[in-house]
Amino acid sequence: MAKYKAAKTYRDLNNKYFGIHKVKNLLNGGSIEITDFDSLPESVREHLVEDKPKRARNKKGQLVGDNPDTTDINEAYEGGKAPKKKAKIKGDK
Repeated sequence: MAKYKAAKTYRDLNNKYFGIHKVKNLLNGGSIEITDFDSLPESVREHLVEDKPKRARNKKGQLVGDNPDTTDINEAYEGGKAPKKKAKIKGDK
């Protein structure tokens, strides 16, 4: 399951695949969770962009760290999944 937000061209799409609350959320810049993205028609998929994970914060606005005791959930990110690490390019020194 991943979170998606609307691309700039989403307003042009007459959507009948999501409920009215999800559509309003997308049009207001929010994101929605989609469990089976591949089952959507291509005409809908081209208007959705995968949302980047956001860092979790506490009530004071400080960043929350990950709990090393829970290996399956990353508490440092909203939704519990951290972004994939970028591959390092080995170059000449």
